[in-house]
Amino acid sequence: WPFNRNAFKLLAAIVGLPARDYRDFAMRKQPFALGSKGYLKGNLFPVPFNSVAAWDEHASRTTGFGTKDEYKSWVRAARFPILKAWIERCRPRLVIGSGITHLDDFQEIVGAGEPAKEFQFAVNGHTKRVLINTSGTVPIAIIPHLSGGIHSLNSYESIERTAAIIRSEI
Repeated sequence: WPFNRNAFKLLAAIVGLPARDYRDFAMRKQPFALGSKGYLKGNLFPVPFNSVAAWDEHASRTTGFGTKDEYKSWVRAARFPILKAWIERCRPRLVIGSGITHLDDFQEIVGAGEPAKEFQFAVNGHTKRVLINTSGTVPIAIIPHLSGGIHSLNSYESIERTAAIIRSEI
């Protein structure tokens, strides 16, 4: 999956490896594999959507909510306290939030009390944004989504530059 492949590239680069070495990193560390330790991948909103804006009859039937806003409000009330409790109990060294449109949600689950520090850079004429917040229970890096698109982390250079920002700030 493109998301996992890019996540492996980013995780490899965060620990100081070239992003191109992501396959070796993934084979050695087994991020996200059942029984593997040190990495957890999860979603803020567990029902997957191909489009952030999508909400159709199928989504309504699947979730029981008439609108996406109703679903998101329920998840924030029911799931976010659980995520916050896990973070409080487990104290991960870093939370990475993929998808800058959910900046406030990511900051909520780590209990950030101050605004995130923003970093911008361009790769091939496309601006990339990375936000770092260390004011919560644990540090969080909010990055562009990892699945693709012109503003996402879609190149080795953008991934390595993002990892360098994360390493320097955390």
